[in-house]
Amino acid sequence: MGDGNTSSSRKYNMDTESQPFLPPAEDDKVQGDIWYRFKSGFKPSSSNWMLWVGTSIFINALALMSIAAWVTHRPVRSCSASRAEELRGLERHYIPTRFTDYTQTAYFQDPGPTTDAAWEELLGGMFIRVTTEELQVTNQTSITLDGDDSHLAWLGVYHDLHCINTLRRWMHRDYYHPNLTAAELDKLQSHTSHCLDVLRQAIQCHADAYLMTFRWLETEQKPVFSPKVPMRTCVDFDLLQQSLEPRSVDPEEIQGLQNPLMGTDM
Repeated sequence: MGDGNTSSSRKYNMDTESQPFLPPAEDDKVQGDIWYRFKSGFKPSSSNWMLWVGTSIFINALALMSIAAWVTHRPVRSCSASRAEELRGLERHYIPTRFTDYTQTAYFQDPGPTTDAAWEELLGGMFIRVTTEELQVTNQTSITLDGDDSHLAWLGVYHDLHCINTLRRWMHRDYYHPNLTAAELDKLQSHTSHCLDVLRQAIQCHADAYLMTFRWLETEQKPVFSPKVPMRTCVDFDLLQQSLEPRSVDPEEIQGLQNPLMGTDM
């Protein structure tokens, strides 16, 4: 479920995690380069450090819950599937999957090249090309790319994963975001608040109904979660990524995009 081998042709630069990708109303508040100058995080305060400890714990739990939510198959048409199923050639097959603890994945280890490489591979197929017809299904438009009838898009799952990675980087802000200015910290607060609420809505949208069970421990007064986890039916994410490869947009093309509203000097 994303831990398997995927094509090495997908490249993703971790620097793109500094992109804004906010709704227009929020993005209008942010000045600077739309692709590279946005960073993510909350502004810490010496007077409420306990709040930030609690927030970090909440973020970690929310991230894992969000991953669990979007991969769970529903017998009815879900909010994530409704858009994706309209893309020609997209493979959405389901496989039995048992969730693992975060310590058993490459995505939430100590910050560094190995962990970053895992996220770069996971998000490697994020930017894709879609047609005008595919956009019209939901009455949308997007930036035009080189090529015939080609427009820039993400699948919603990549937005959610981007947000989880943004929150992960905030948890290790001393590593990823050292020496921030006050203005950059304000941008961090907008971006992380946006990501938290996107994940909240995604979790409520999917409303995962699998059962979490409890047990007693001799050392705890209250019930604790059972370590036994049920088998789930999940999207084969490696296969989904592979099916998106013909639509993949090269990083060089993304870097070469010029905002026509700002002229050629960005």
